[in-house]
Amino acid sequence: FRKISAILLVGLSTISAYGQYTENLVSNGSFEAIDGKIKGLKGIDIATGWTSPTGVPSDLFGPVKAKGSEISPANVPDNVYGKEDAKDGSNYAGIVAYSFGAKVPRSYILGKLDAPLKKGMRYCVKFNVSLAEASKYASNNIGISFTKKDPSSPKKIQVQKIKPQLLQKQVFYTRKMILKRLTKPILGNKFVARSLLKVEKNL
Repeated sequence: FRKISAILLVGLSTISAYGQYTENLVSNGSFEAIDGKIKGLKGIDIATGWTSPTGVPSDLFGPVKAKGSEISPANVPDNVYGKEDAKDGSNYAGIVAYSFGAKVPRSYILGKLDAPLKKGMRYCVKFNVSLAEASKYASNNIGISFTKKDPSSPKKIQVQKIKPQLLQKQVFYTRKMILKRLTKPILGNKFVARSLLKVEKNL
């Protein structure tokens, strides 16, 4: 599984009206509030306000007490995909962004904003993404889609028909890939996506 996928770890998401002192519209943006205990992978549904919109559940990572010296797959900072500290608090989400030959379906995270986005307003959108160390591949397009209609489906679909309003084009490289591709620009394996969104219609 880990050898054919690009696993992205997502934490601390914020959306606020640009140029105004206002509250973050993303509830539980750091995935700290949870309903239950993190026991393993595919647990995004216990994060308050977050879910997976397809039949492929996303992951929720956080400090997990394991028996003996065994490390839980969903632990923070050490887990099945490598080592990653949380950007804020102690939790973060994980999604599959790419796999060779689509052998592993993509996964997504879905949340509801605390207030609608208003037409004509500009909003500052920010999220933190890190490529898991165990990933063999990477994704150069990470986006966010805002919609009135719930795009959820129980099927294991790729959700390719949903066009994101914000698309961050950034290339990730693992350490192995950097060694093999020294002739290409190296942008690192972490980035903070920060964009301005002008809303053309009420959402």
